[in-house]
Amino acid sequence: GISPSLFFLHRRSAALKYILDVLRPTHVIAAGMRSDDMITGELCGLGGIPALMVSHGSHIRPSNDLEHIEWGEHGRHLIRSPYPSVALQSPLSEEFLKTFPPKGQIVRTGPLIWGTPVNHKRSSKLFQRMLNARSFRNVIVHAGTPKMRHSIRFHVYETPDEYVQSIYDLALAVQSLREICLVVKFRPLPGLLVEDMETLVPFSDNVILSVDEKFLDVLGFADLLVSFSSTTIEEALQNNVPVMLYGGGGRYQHVSAVEVSPDGDCPTSAVYSVRRPEHLATAIKNILDAHSMGSDKDSLFTPYCFGADDRVGLADWLRPRGSLDSADTVTVWQK
Repeated sequence: GISPSLFFLHRRSAALKYILDVLRPTHVIAAGMRSDDMITGELCGLGGIPALMVSHGSHIRPSNDLEHIEWGEHGRHLIRSPYPSVALQSPLSEEFLKTFPPKGQIVRTGPLIWGTPVNHKRSSKLFQRMLNARSFRNVIVHAGTPKMRHSIRFHVYETPDEYVQSIYDLALAVQSLREICLVVKFRPLPGLLVEDMETLVPFSDNVILSVDEKFLDVLGFADLLVSFSSTTIEEALQNNVPVMLYGGGGRYQHVSAVEVSPDGDCPTSAVYSVRRPEHLATAIKNILDAHSMGSDKDSLFTPYCFGADDRVGLADWLRPRGSLDSADTVTVWQK
């Protein structure tokens, strides 16, 4: 039953080898995930071509058996792929590799694909355009990565139903906090379109749907990111934006977090979690109040970011034996 797939891989492997033989690249960089990326990594290793896998996703160290299975499979075509070198973009990815050692050499680059610095000038212009100069004390952004029901990762990601429910809960909570705006950063999916969201979620003057705007531009004016499981969590932490984990009935916690409840204290932290919808309004207010104080908060995000002295620049990896000249070819493999 798998013969057609095997023949397909062999044909693709021959085609990719021909491309590499013709281009004769000095380096190859890939972002992962498909079979051609995997084959390319193996061919580069066999051919002695320096090749770097730069994962387009973030990677979290699992804390139980289900997470071990799902995150392990998730990383197999990315940070665990058979490339001679793998880019390490954050300390959380480094923790992941303690459980799943990579096949190649680790290059601690810091963020290259996701988690890059926001452009505050662009974000400021977008803020004025989206919110029409309305006066809000704070802006929270929801951004998630739901997976359809046929997904093989049903524990560490929300289903579309859970994703919509989380946004619905947040919208109701924010309606009682009129000085706070909720921006829902939404990417349409098969079976979950803009029209569906507008029907299912009670959007209002302070609950706004964002579809076409770039996520980093929206993140640039956020005071808090809300998500369940997504690379957007690390993008926020890389940009010193606190995160609140919410959704899925609290069955999964993406990273270690301070749990916020109405009858407890809310210490200043980089990551919080809320389990129950009736706790959302109070938790949001307490988190934003904790971060409105004047003390330096940058140190909260240090554990999630590599320092300047800890990183290896991509240019340094490209020039291990001297500067590239005009005859050199760097091939960037895209999906």
